[in-house]
Amino acid sequence: MATKKRALPSGVTEEMIKAWKEEHGDLKIIKVRDADDPTIEYSCVTKRYIASAIFSKVMRALGSSDLAKAASLALQNTWLGGDEQIKKDHRAEFSAGSEVMKDLSKFEGESENL
Repeated sequence: MATKKRALPSGVTEEMIKAWKEEHGDLKIIKVRDADDPTIEYSCVTKRYIASAIFSKVMRALGSSDLAKAASLALQNTWLGGDEQIKKDHRAEFSAGSEVMKDLSKFEGESENL
């Protein structure tokens, strides 16, 4: 049975993925598409977890309602490789960083009214 070859971000090789997995554990490939031109797509590889000091900075940025800063910090501190255009375009960076922030919590919360 033939295995399907995954599309990797530019500049990223299977050897790099293997080494990063050994060093960081779980990885993600994040893809972002231009809403105005869906033929434009960029992708990057990120590690799944960030250091608690960075997590605190991201949470402070969220607490101050600076979502763009929080997304940027999250992406910068999990970025391993990929299309550099993501870092150059604020909209692409925000989209990719927002995907990273979805994974910041290991726990699911729930609340109920009293």
